[in-house]
Amino acid sequence: MTLTETEFGLSPYPWQGEHWQGLCTAIAQARLPHGLLFSGIAGVGKAHLALLVAHKLMCTPANSELACGRCKSCQLVKAGSHPDLMLIEPEAPGKAIKIDAVRRVTEFLAKTAQQGGRKVVVLAPAEAMTTAAANALLKSLEEPAGDAYLLLVSHQASGVLSTIRSRCRLLSFGQPPAQQVLPWLTPLVGNRIAPELLLDMAGGAPLAATDLLEGDCLENHQGLMKGLEALALGQMGPLELAAQWLAQDHQQLLGWVQVWLSRLLRALQWGAGGEHENLTWAQRLMGRGDPAILHRYYEKVGRARLAFSSGANPNAQLLLEELALDWQALCRAMAK
Repeated sequence: MTLTETEFGLSPYPWQGEHWQGLCTAIAQARLPHGLLFSGIAGVGKAHLALLVAHKLMCTPANSELACGRCKSCQLVKAGSHPDLMLIEPEAPGKAIKIDAVRRVTEFLAKTAQQGGRKVVVLAPAEAMTTAAANALLKSLEEPAGDAYLLLVSHQASGVLSTIRSRCRLLSFGQPPAQQVLPWLTPLVGNRIAPELLLDMAGGAPLAATDLLEGDCLENHQGLMKGLEALALGQMGPLELAAQWLAQDHQQLLGWVQVWLSRLLRALQWGAGGEHENLTWAQRLMGRGDPAILHRYYEKVGRARLAFSSGANPNAQLLLEELALDWQALCRAMAK
């Protein structure tokens, strides 16, 4: 779901209560920073919360916890036509946010609010900005207009220019407790899969879990797990596996790989995997190897994800083939 597709009038997710209360208090006491960076793992609702903040800032009544939905400003936000609210995101998933888009932001923030209130920009994902675009945004953060707010959302804060990060208040979002997520997730799953298993597959990220219910995502995830195992056991060649990966959403696929690798690393370190996590064969194969090798591969997958999201336009086939070849070599080294 994109920023512009998110419905007006929603509430924070059950696991966002503490963050939301802190933000509401800051708004009520007029001490909300002009630059906020919502940072953390994908799929926990960072953009959702940033939009709720934007809607509350736009709302005229100051005494309601959520945007009221009735005032003129709220009606304009609902219609997607509020002149003092700007939403910035890539033109297509995986594409870059370029300097022209950021120039529109700086021009927008420099002008007086048309409705006489606040001006707010929500930009996601921040790591998708090109270097030139990020540099162009610096002035707006260094010299913020009186009642203007810039809300940045990032899945990989390390990919955001350090000078941008240093000028924003960081809000960190980790994996929410399962006991807060499962009551919300269970009714959405139905009988397709156990909600605990689905949440495990998504690395504990609730919205990533619901994404797995869309289309053929579950089948693609299962195919990914089988492919990694087949290559590790010599039942498939790396180029064949890379060809399968090439036909899928690269960002999504590499995100799944990173989630699984992080769980495998923990399993190898602590000696416990979990019956639903596709880890048994990998623990058996790699249990005698050096986890540092696996950690370096995890970091390489992360760099590949960043390359796809940053607008660097890498050669997808070559990059995926390299990752598949490295996976084969890693499994051989860990099995010795």
